[in-house]
Amino acid sequence: MNSNKKLFSFLVIFFFTFISSAATAQVDNRKMLPMNVFLKSENLSIDAKFIRSGILTFYNKSTKKIITQIDIEIADNPAKRETGLMYRRSLPEKAGVLFIYSRRRPLYFWMNNTYIPLDIIFVDDDMKIVTISKNNKPLSEDSIPSYRYSMYAIEVNAGFCDRYGIQIGDYIKF
Repeated sequence: MNSNKKLFSFLVIFFFTFISSAATAQVDNRKMLPMNVFLKSENLSIDAKFIRSGILTFYNKSTKKIITQIDIEIADNPAKRETGLMYRRSLPEKAGVLFIYSRRRPLYFWMNNTYIPLDIIFVDDDMKIVTISKNNKPLSEDSIPSYRYSMYAIEVNAGFCDRYGIQIGDYIKF
């Protein structure tokens, strides 16, 4: 019985030590969430399933007609925005992640720990597409700027914008 208590105590201490050190770990001067520290430290990847939170519709700027619709997963808090599509190996063709920010500002993305090549669509507070960054290279640490004030960003599979004719000036609704 004593050995079980010792093992339990050891596991509790180990768990809290890991969580407390992971919670304050820093990489490139950015705080990381415990799960990201674990994944990065072990160089692991997961293929999390896409979780549909809603539908996003793209509209043509001239005709005002629907171009296409996609299922979206919503990233509306710091943890979700930090992770996005990192560590995933696939994304359905007509799906994407919608990043929602509380105010408009220049946005910067990168492809660190992202295994899927992506198009990133930046949208202003009027729901108008202001920048499209196409065919972003997986695992790149290069900065991907919005160049314009944006309040939303949408990550979709690389080539999506070309396949469906999504252009700057088109707009979205979700």
